[in-house]
Amino acid sequence: MTADGSRGARLDAELAEDPAPPPARGGQPQPTLTTSVHGRRQDLNRYDVIDHLICTEDGDRKMRFASLRYLDTFAKIDRSWYFAERNLILDWRETRPLGTDEES
Repeated sequence: MTADGSRGARLDAELAEDPAPPPARGGQPQPTLTTSVHGRRQDLNRYDVIDHLICTEDGDRKMRFASLRYLDTFAKIDRSWYFAERNLILDWRETRPLGTDEES
């Protein structure tokens, strides 16, 4: 249950019991998952490196990279798992300019 007493979003029980990463998607980096179960509570840490293409109005293109961690706690109520808490941590981010088509 969440801090306000609601059950929060329901978690698929299979994910809680077997948190394997999804199949690879065309060269995308895959998240790293670690998990530990403590009775009716489970901690799941997800580590991701993400990227975003940024296009400005003046035609500049940049890539933004970031390393994120989701620190999730789930609670088992009856026979279902629910989000109890989620914390998002930004470890680092970096923005790099991209070359133009004329430079290649």
